[in-house]
Amino acid sequence: MSTVGKKIASGYAEANKISHKFINYLDISDEFEFSDKTVYYIDGWYGLWNNNPSEQREVEKSLRSINERIKSKKQNIKFVIELRSEIKESETYGNVFKANGVSCSDQNRTILLDTSSIKKENSVKKHLECIKINCGRAECSCKKIEFDKLRQVTIIGTHLTLKILDFDHTLSDDIIDERKGPLAAMKNHFKALKSNDKELFAGILYIVLNGSYDEGNFKRDISEKFNIEKSSLALPSLQRYITRKDTLAPMWSSKVCGYNTQTDNANVHVVFWHNFLYISAFHACYEESDEKEKMMLYCNMDAILQLVLPVGQESDFTVQADLRSISSFYDKRIKGQKIEEHVVDHPLMKYLREKHNSAYVFKTV
Repeated sequence: MSTVGKKIASGYAEANKISHKFINYLDISDEFEFSDKTVYYIDGWYGLWNNNPSEQREVEKSLRSINERIKSKKQNIKFVIELRSEIKESETYGNVFKANGVSCSDQNRTILLDTSSIKKENSVKKHLECIKINCGRAECSCKKIEFDKLRQVTIIGTHLTLKILDFDHTLSDDIIDERKGPLAAMKNHFKALKSNDKELFAGILYIVLNGSYDEGNFKRDISEKFNIEKSSLALPSLQRYITRKDTLAPMWSSKVCGYNTQTDNANVHVVFWHNFLYISAFHACYEESDEKEKMMLYCNMDAILQLVLPVGQESDFTVQADLRSISSFYDKRIKGQKIEEHVVDHPLMKYLREKHNSAYVFKTV
């Protein structure tokens, strides 16, 4: 969840002496009970890691539910809906929100958030100087990074860029390199582990494959296919990459397929401390040439739908899949399954139909 969005919601609640709650949009069902005198911060629109075009219907359902509560005026409820800029500006997704009465204001007009503010600029400068001062290596490349150069990194937020820099100073040059940047830097960091620390890489791979690690349920069916031992999840070296959560945001694929996730949420879950680390690790695991098709077949469904696009259609945060991998993915994981009706218009499925001259007949609603 965004720190900015949470601050907006909690700040409004404090100023108006009401409660605030932070939820994922998939938590909003017909049975969901909105509390009176409450401001809700809602995130997770179109995926946890990047973008899932197949979520449009679920988004529309959640927005309709919110609209009904607003129009009834029986409760004093306020909503803060935060969108990534590429979703807000997308013709398809942007229209979904507009059609459901959501006004998407520009980021620099949002309360508590001004990207050019002196306060934020000073905060970034102070953070950068702290990194340099606390670095014990006299010749470390982090000491040469200039503030203006840091601000030119736009693929992720400046504060996250600084957290990545602080995480591993050896990434300094790549992070500010126009041809590489933070994603390439972190991806190569994870890929290097496969050669330098195979057991640690195995623990990271397990979290990527499953989306998280349920400490009360080590999944041997997946781990055996990738030769991952449970001991890899207990390595002290893994701790710098992860955090623990009592509950997780719901997965879209579980929601639409009606899977019961309540049992899973009874245990402590291990996840990467930021979604950007998940995306970077996914890239590293996927781009090993002998693993691409295998990743398509066994990695959690949400990651494939959000982070994989057909050859020639990839974007900043996605990887590409060829026709063979997509065909295998459809035949073994989609065809005849309940999720099939929900992914008909996903780019992977459209590409498959186009290349096979519509030979693939998809089950629809």
